[in-house]
Amino acid sequence: MKLNKLAPGHNIMWESSRMMLPEHKQRLVEHQKENLKKEKPILDEQLTETFMSSIYRAMKHKSRIRFQLFDLYKDQFVEGQVQSVDLVSRQIKLLTQVGTKSINLDEITDVVLQG
Repeated sequence: MKLNKLAPGHNIMWESSRMMLPEHKQRLVEHQKENLKKEKPILDEQLTETFMSSIYRAMKHKSRIRFQLFDLYKDQFVEGQVQSVDLVSRQIKLLTQVGTKSINLDEITDVVLQG
């Protein structure tokens, strides 16, 4: 006898429960997304000073720099040349391949000089 879902000993009683309402599916997707959330790392003062030193060095030598920015669900990376740093508004103006981008200093989680 060929085994299938209707064969004796299989879970025929629950076959009709495979259907999900759209509301349930949406809630399941939201729940899975909530599980992927990350917490924003707290950077110590020494690491922040190292980041600022790298930023100013990149600006002085007009070299490329790569920033890792915090996002709740996945890491974002931005690469370019530092144009200016405004400590009052805590913004960095970065010249990228697609244009100028403004980055908030509080979103930076890592800085790498590109050479």
